[in-house]
Amino acid sequence: MTKTADHYRQQAVELFEAGFTSKAGQKRALDVLNRAHEILTRSIQAFFLAKPHAERTEAESAVYWGMADLHNWKAKHTADTLAVYPQAASICAEIEALVELRAAIKGAEIVKVQRGECGELDLAIIALAPAPITGAAIAKISASLKTIFAPMDAKVLEAAKEWAVGRVAALKEFKASDEYAAIRRDASKLYERLHAIAGGKTWYAVFNGTGSVYVSEFMTKNCAATAYKRNASITTKLVKAGVAEVVSEEYTYTNDGFNGVFIVNTNAGSKRVSIDTIYAGGYNIQCLHLRVLVKVK
Repeated sequence: MTKTADHYRQQAVELFEAGFTSKAGQKRALDVLNRAHEILTRSIQAFFLAKPHAERTEAESAVYWGMADLHNWKAKHTADTLAVYPQAASICAEIEALVELRAAIKGAEIVKVQRGECGELDLAIIALAPAPITGAAIAKISASLKTIFAPMDAKVLEAAKEWAVGRVAALKEFKASDEYAAIRRDASKLYERLHAIAGGKTWYAVFNGTGSVYVSEFMTKNCAATAYKRNASITTKLVKAGVAEVVSEEYTYTNDGFNGVFIVNTNAGSKRVSIDTIYAGGYNIQCLHLRVLVKVK
C-alpha cells in the first residue's frame, strides 16, 4: 500500500511525543517529515506536468523548478504556489503544518539516558562520584544531617511519586479530550500544552507512554540520586573549608524545613556553618522538593 504524507506526518508526531534521547532519534523524525514533504510537493508539481508543454506558463515553470525543501519553505513559497495553483490550498496548508512540526522537533530537548539492568532505560540514574575523603568532624556533621534529612527525604519521595502518577494520568486524560483532538494537527500548540501538563519537556519525555509502576520506580531512583548529590555537595563544601573539629551544633525546625548551625574549627580558625532547608513546589506544575543553602563563614 502506498504511504501517504499524513502517514509520515503521524509517524513524526509519534516519534516527537515519545521524546528524543539522541541526535540520531531527532534526525530520524526530521527525515520522516521530509518524506511527507516530498509527497506533498510532488502533488503540486503534478499540476504542472499534467498540462501540455505549450500551455505551461513562466510562473508555473518557476514554481515547479523552484520547489523548496521543507527546511527552506517560507510564506513566499506558499504565496507563489497559490498564485498559479489555487487548487493547491489544502496541500500548502499541510506543508505549513509540517514546517511548524519541524520547528518543534528541532527545538525539542534531547534527554540523555543510560542503560540500566536488563537493558531497560533508566533516566534517573546519574553518575555518582566517590564520596570525598573526610575527617571525623565532617563525618559527624554528615551523619547528623543524614538523620535529619531521612524523614524529609521520605516525605519528598512520597509526594514526588504521587505527583508523577498524577501527571501521567493528566496526560492520558488530555489525549482523550476534545481539546487534544482540536489541536492535534497544530504541533506548536499541542506540544506546548503537553509539556505544560507534564511539568516541562524533560518530565514529558519521562512520563509519556509510561505506567504508574514504572513512574514510581523512576521517582524513587531520581529522589535517591538527588539526595546523594545534595549530601555530596555539602560534604565537598565542608572539606573545602578545612573543617577539623565540631565545637557545637544546633537545629531549629520550622513548618517548611529546618535550619542547622555548626560552629567548627578549621585550619583558618573558627567558622560558622549554616544549613538552611525548605520544602518547595508540591503543585501540579512542580513536584515537592528540598531547597538547601549551605554557607561557611
